[in-house]
Amino acid sequence: MKKIIAIFVMFLTMLCTLPEANAKRGDFLNPNLHITEVRASHILVKKRKDAVAIKKDIEKGDITFEDAARQYSLCPSGQYGGDLGYFTRGKMEQLFSDTAFDLKIGKVSDPVGTKFGWHLIKVSVSVSGQRSWLCSALLRLAINANASASNAVTVVPPFQRRALAIARGSARRLH
Repeated sequence: MKKIIAIFVMFLTMLCTLPEANAKRGDFLNPNLHITEVRASHILVKKRKDAVAIKKDIEKGDITFEDAARQYSLCPSGQYGGDLGYFTRGKMEQLFSDTAFDLKIGKVSDPVGTKFGWHLIKVSVSVSGQRSWLCSALLRLAINANASASNAVTVVPPFQRRALAIARGSARRLH
């Protein structure tokens, strides 16, 4: 039974830390999956060439993003500097949402086409989730269930400290 629990803990640890490990290496997984919410602004125009011209003006410093949104955006949010507020993945059109979650804070996207027109997107805040509630709950259950058996988690020593830290809700890095 101890071996089964140890294997279960090892599996959960690898499952719960796989996205952040791959994000560090830049592998196939999206390195921004830990971002759960963003606050973004946008400028909506009808033609791609207009979006390209506005972006060039912003990059040259001729106009700020917010002023460009007030002046050129066809969206009602333009009067607020294009501010859309906070939103989670999937709340906006897919391409728009993917671009917003992949942007670095303060950077202006290349033009993004949707059924509404062409957008320039700027993210001002991104909110990271620590880990999924399922990973936390399962790890906590597995480690608590085996708290009396001291050698169950030590079957795979490199993962032991990480698994315990995750189960205890520790946000600090362990080496």
